[in-house]
Amino acid sequence: MRIEGSVALVTGAASGLGRAAATRLHASGAKVVLVDTNREAGKELADEGVGTFVPADVTSETDAQKAVGQATVLGQEWQPT
Repeated sequence: MRIEGSVALVTGAASGLGRAAATRLHASGAKVVLVDTNREAGKELADEGVGTFVPADVTSETDAQKAVGQATVLGQEWQPT
């Protein structure tokens, strides 16, 4: 599967399996939307350059739409090298 040039939305991205997946996707060339309720850890990961953090609770339709909206924007802007 070709990951480079894709946009990935990772829920639970601030810790554990979500963090590992987000980091791996970023390292493989994906633009990553980091979604989590833990604002501090999510911002920290974004500050490390892994992706764009969207504080969201995916059980909230409004929050989930916000995260998907950010992924859509990144997909429209993304120009792989």
